[in-house]
Amino acid sequence: DQLTDWIDRVHGPTELIYSDFRPVPLQFHFCSPKGLFPLLDDSGKRVNPRLKPKGGKGAKGNRGRTPRQETPNLAFLLSQLQQRDMLPAIYFIFSRKGCDQAVADVSALPLLVNEAEAEQLRSRVDEFLARNPEAGRADQIEPLYRGIAAHHAGILPAWKGLIEELFQQGLIKVVFATETLAAGINMPARTTVISSLSKRTDLGHRLLTASEFLQMAGRAGRRGMDILGHVVTAQTPFEGAREASYLATSPADPLVSQFAPSYGMVLNLLQTHTLEQAKELIERSFGQYLATLYLRPQQDAIDALKAELGQLEAQIASVDWDLLTQYEKLQERLKEERRLLKILQEQAVEMQSGDLPIALSFAVAGTVLSLKGPNVPVANPVPAVLVTKAPSSGQFPLLVCLGQDNRWYVATVGDVVSLRAEIPRVSGADYLSPPTELPLKPGQVRSGTEQTWTIARQIPTPPPLEESAPEVYEQLQRMQTVEAQIQSHPVHGWGNRTNILKRQKRMQAIRDELDDRQEKLSRQSQRHWEEFVSLIDILQHFGCLEWSGVG
Repeated sequence: DQLTDWIDRVHGPTELIYSDFRPVPLQFHFCSPKGLFPLLDDSGKRVNPRLKPKGGKGAKGNRGRTPRQETPNLAFLLSQLQQRDMLPAIYFIFSRKGCDQAVADVSALPLLVNEAEAEQLRSRVDEFLARNPEAGRADQIEPLYRGIAAHHAGILPAWKGLIEELFQQGLIKVVFATETLAAGINMPARTTVISSLSKRTDLGHRLLTASEFLQMAGRAGRRGMDILGHVVTAQTPFEGAREASYLATSPADPLVSQFAPSYGMVLNLLQTHTLEQAKELIERSFGQYLATLYLRPQQDAIDALKAELGQLEAQIASVDWDLLTQYEKLQERLKEERRLLKILQEQAVEMQSGDLPIALSFAVAGTVLSLKGPNVPVANPVPAVLVTKAPSSGQFPLLVCLGQDNRWYVATVGDVVSLRAEIPRVSGADYLSPPTELPLKPGQVRSGTEQTWTIARQIPTPPPLEESAPEVYEQLQRMQTVEAQIQSHPVHGWGNRTNILKRQKRMQAIRDELDDRQEKLSRQSQRHWEEFVSLIDILQHFGCLEWSGVG
């Protein structure tokens, strides 16, 4: 589907016609030291039950490890193929050395060809060597007489051409080949043998991909010659029927582009194309298409963010942002004015508290106080009048006071919040006497009488202590001015300010995320072109490219 879509975009309307029909169907086999067995069950979708390890799926050896399995030797496997008339075969081995070693290992096997085929082989090989005496080596010639050969990149092209020709004619019965033979060379066989289901790569050892497996398996079955093509996998120390059945039943992997800018590509393109034309070609490549497809989720996320941003903008389109900004600044200013007022109030209280002991030593009956402390546990300071002082065991005398609530209190200096010398003394306090039932101990409280009630009503409520400090009063005025500005501001009447601000913050967060995602998307989507331009710079730096940018 990806390839179809790419061709459709680049070359015009394209339809995918899918078919899994094979002129020669494949049959999968598995070889173990016990013999050659069908790999799959009758449904063709699961592993043959006979090939499952005894003791169940979790069968383990010593110390809980899966034991290494016995593997069939090469001679045994080839004899199984010969007995079942499954030759000629391509035997895939993933290294040149392995292919050459396999040829040497089976050189002592009985002939895989009959007498007539042996004569044809000898005649054809001798004729070839007469024309190309340097093409073949001794360790290659003798096995070839017996219908055995190796095919890989380390063999001379002329010798490989001979092997391909003889194999197509059915004279060679086994070719040990690397996986490169699976692509691009017309050498179908009745059987393909895949020696291992894993291979070593630059990134370590890994299982074959489904596409790699199917590419090699697809060489089996000669059209017009075979009813069935056979694919044989063999037990190895670490892979068995389970891995083989998985690969045999897996769909092909998605196409992977091998496109990558190179020095040769740069030189070839710029000989005949302008820079803009070269960029267009790269952007039309399958590799660029896959890169764009890979980035589709990122683009979808960007589109979703844009849609959300549009909705939010529509919801608050009528908002006067200048007014809202002014209002927010006033709110911030009010916070600051309140903070400063609190600091000044605390400083005023601290200064007043430090002078209290001295002031109280000179206080006389009728002096207005505010009481709240360890011995006067009330929620708010009680306005009171000093009536008399009584001796105590401490440094300062006890203070016997009548509160505005018409109650008698025996307090200490530590219970006095403030002494308001600027307030006139309460008349009549000089003539009061504490009740006889009031113990002169800190914390003692007694109710007053009707006589004391007359005096209690005269006790004024002093203004807050901090207001006596001019700097506090000035700061209070500033704060109240800002509060009045906020109360009269048009935005203050909006009932959904919180929602508006939340949406505003969300909009800004979306814009920030959009900028980040779009920058990354642009950088990733231009990767191939940026590599191309970097190669141009390198070639020009080393004097390998004289190019003005015109084409």
